Amino acid sequence: YQRRVRGNQTMTSKFTPGVLRSLLIKKKQFVPINKWQVNLGDTVMVVKGKNKGEKGVVKTIMRNRNSVLIEGVNLKSKQIKAQKGQKATTIVRELPIHAHNVSILDPIKQIPCTIVRRYTIEGKRVRVSRLSGAQIMRAEAYERKPRPTGAKDTAPEEVGKKTFEVESLFPKRPYQPPADLLKHVTDAILERIDPAGIIRKQVLKAQSSQNAPTQPQTESKTE
Repeated sequence: YQRRVRGNQTMTSKFTPGVLRSLLIKKKQFVPINKWQVNLGDTVMVVKGKNKGEKGVVKTIMRNRNSVLIEGVNLKSKQIKAQKGQKATTIVRELPIHAHNVSILDPIKQIPCTIVRRYTIEGKRVRVSRLSGAQIMRAEAYERKPRPTGAKDTAPEEVGKKTFEVESLFPKRPYQPPADLLKHVTDAILERIDPAGIIRKQVLKAQSSQNAPTQPQTESKTE
């Protein structure tokens, strides 16, 4: 038995076989579909289930349930009771169908097909039917439209302007070889990496500047 408290009342309920069965059955883990082959406005056919063979246009895509709503397919009627000043009415609506139970129709043969992704000459990614090789166009009503620009949006001309240079943080400095480079590098290696003798001249110049006698600094006295 299980005791539950509701307000000031204490209720006692018993674990029925149905409750125990529901506790023992493991729930299936929800795995979302990563690559959807169906878009809004596509003409599809139901290939599995009680509505097999019916065609319709995709009305809604429910990604959180891996399901779609097809216009005029898998209908269910619901009766609304009469209220004050209103008569009883019946509402007919579509129920969701799993996305794996529907297949997109080939635009030429009008039969279920699978699609592949291809790129046009302009670099646009499109859907192509495996059966006929025809491109499956997106419905005009659901085609992606460019976002309207407002007063706070950045102009396209300003986006491409370069306003910062990385070289300002890390300025390029000329290469200064160490003075003792000739001690560790042989003449044969220098001829390969420096045939013009530029590095050798810089090393000799650095050695001469180090060996030069330093003159004592004289302080000028001002009267």
